[in-house]
Amino acid sequence: MKKLTTLLFALSLFLMVEAQEPAVAETGIQFEQLDWENTLKMAKEQEKIIFVDAYTTWCGPCKWMDKNVYPAEAVGAYFNENFVNVKIDMEKGEGILFAKAYNVRAFPSYLFIDGNGKLVHRGVGSQPAEKFIGLAEAASDEDNRLGTQIDKFDQGERDPAFLKSYATVLRDVYMLDDQARIVDLYLKTQEDWLSSENAEFIVDMVSTDLNNELFQYMAAHRKELGDAVGQEKVDAKIKRAAMSALYREHRDELDNKEVVVGTFMKVFPKAAAEQYGSEFIVTQMSRAQEPEGQQKFVDAAVKHMDQYKSSDWGTLNTLAWRVYELSDDPAILEKAKDWAAKSVELDSNYMNNDTLAALYLKLKNKEKALQYAHEAIELAKESGANYDSTEKMLEQIEALQ
Repeated sequence: MKKLTTLLFALSLFLMVEAQEPAVAETGIQFEQLDWENTLKMAKEQEKIIFVDAYTTWCGPCKWMDKNVYPAEAVGAYFNENFVNVKIDMEKGEGILFAKAYNVRAFPSYLFIDGNGKLVHRGVGSQPAEKFIGLAEAASDEDNRLGTQIDKFDQGERDPAFLKSYATVLRDVYMLDDQARIVDLYLKTQEDWLSSENAEFIVDMVSTDLNNELFQYMAAHRKELGDAVGQEKVDAKIKRAAMSALYREHRDELDNKEVVVGTFMKVFPKAAAEQYGSEFIVTQMSRAQEPEGQQKFVDAAVKHMDQYKSSDWGTLNTLAWRVYELSDDPAILEKAKDWAAKSVELDSNYMNNDTLAALYLKLKNKEKALQYAHEAIELAKESGANYDSTEKMLEQIEALQ
């Protein structure tokens, strides 16, 4: 605590809040250009929380937020009404000290700080406008925001309902080490880990580290947890863990079937391991740049999808889009179109609707191409995604005879 107090004192004396040229419209977030001492003073005078956009100049998601979210009218309305807004470069000047004081390790980070310099809530990563406003609303909720939860825990609160809520807040703000500790405390209060409520909690909270004790419990009770919350959800979490292990431990062997399937077999029965291993290898092949490798990918993708039924919208969309890029064979494009349609059926979003529109364009089905292009654009507007490429594709679709 003494160390943090010293850092905050130094910040109050020296930190200049150096805003980038605000990449916002008049209706978006208005960022103040004040030193930290006067930022704290303004927050006290206006009885507001400070919102800090903790960015770096090289951070792609930071630039995406500048372009797509901060200018939004609804975002500006909420933030300008409720917060004193500032931007701080975490790698410039005293921003380095700020990052140390508030443990900023990912970018962009969003810090909500009261007029006394106390952190009350935080978030991280690019987010669509609606989710970003939700983060701000959570910061404004004094009873449930991060700072209040930390205070309650430090004061001895150990009620199971509180621990469960606290773990969820920690997960949402990416404080993963603390999250794991609170999850463990909560589960120690529970006799039945396989109840529908606790099964959902475990699958949502578990680390994707194969060596993590709770993950090993999930893998060992895959079927029971699947019965409670859905097998696809459980398997998706286990798959992510296996893929993380492959990238971390076998980066130079990602096309080695024996290695890949062997890794999946650590956490899945043989049939599932072979399916997910095949899916993983085909996805790796999709990155091929030379013509021979690209054709091998197309052939492998068709073979894989003919053999297995995928219920992962992301995999279906990835394979469909890459086949769209690489093949002009109508029969193969028809197959890819079906994969994209299945992806939309599983989880309709901007990306897979855009893929489906592109495939219908290549198949010269103007009516369907228009339908899914317009749907993609509407979904992009809702999520804050950039849809310039879809608008260009729309011009091509409209030119079809």
